[in-house]
Amino acid sequence: MTIEDKSLETVNEEKLREENEERDLTEPSKPELVNDYDPERRKLAMEYTRASRTYSLKLLILSLVVSVLILLSKITVMLNDFIVKNISADPVIVVGLFFTIGFTLLSMIELPFSFYSHIRFGKKYGLSKLNNRQWFFRHLKGEVLGFILTFIIFEGFYWILRVVTSTWWVWATIIMILFSIVLSALVPVLILPRFYKFESLENTHPELTKELLDLANQAGFKAKNVFNWKLGAVATVGNAALMGLGSTRRIVISDTMLDQYTSEEIKWILAHELGHHVRRCQDGRECKDGDDSVLEFVDQGPGSHQTHLGQKKHKKGQLKDRTESQKHPRSQGEVLLDFGQRPNHVGRIAQKKLEPIGKHDEIAKKGTPYEEQG
Repeated sequence: MTIEDKSLETVNEEKLREENEERDLTEPSKPELVNDYDPERRKLAMEYTRASRTYSLKLLILSLVVSVLILLSKITVMLNDFIVKNISADPVIVVGLFFTIGFTLLSMIELPFSFYSHIRFGKKYGLSKLNNRQWFFRHLKGEVLGFILTFIIFEGFYWILRVVTSTWWVWATIIMILFSIVLSALVPVLILPRFYKFESLENTHPELTKELLDLANQAGFKAKNVFNWKLGAVATVGNAALMGLGSTRRIVISDTMLDQYTSEEIKWILAHELGHHVRRCQDGRECKDGDDSVLEFVDQGPGSHQTHLGQKKHKKGQLKDRTESQKHPRSQGEVLLDFGQRPNHVGRIAQKKLEPIGKHDEIAKKGTPYEEQG
């Protein structure tokens, strides 16, 4: 190699080095991945997931067996005949009494299973703060509310069958859609306040409120306000949700999440929820062309996820809140999400990568510090 060739090679190397240095200055380095999993906690999560899945499968099989036995025994026909012959032949009264008796019997059968679920999962894994008496009254309140709503649907359905016998299915579908829309609007202002307290987050976290509303607006979710969901009185889980329609549309963040997670972590969780809104996927189903980073998750209510982000194991098989030193944003790293319980029901523990790279969570790319860091 000649001196001239060496000089040319040296010039090229220096030029390449300068380009790399310039690129390093203009493009911020990617944040370091954080992996702070507790092996014991992961083992506990897997144990809980297997136990809850097995229990749910057993309940499903049992419910199918009971349903088949009821159909084969013709007990429903006997109940209908008894009401017509001994009480009233008025179709409205027959339908109402039939539903009331059936709902009451099924609720009594399900009660011990619901209570076992509360003890087996809610108490054992430290997800519920309710004692047995408190749990029972909340369960009873939920059953009464469920009875009222389903009674309206049941009576309405059979009224449609009597009035429009040939096109009942068309009218039933239209009315059910309208009923669902009205119910979606009323849930955050009429139903949930019967179980929880809500306060405007703007009073205590004005900056976070503005950031969450801005992030939601980018995704097309025009929320009116952000509310502090007082969940900590009954459970240790965290919860974030999008709910309501029109003037009742809002974002709710549980007090347990506000106490234990950083603002950046809360924005990541909201970004995931907004991903569901953008991709129009709900109830745990995969979005079309969605990413596969979610191994498992459960929606709790309208667009909500309940979590136990990064808490530590405490006592035997329970969870302890994180310390201040552990409250830091996970930079595109894995975060353990322990999905807790909705009213009277325990969800699953799951694992999710909070990375803004898939179509499912594409909204996470907008307005987050991770984009600013490159």
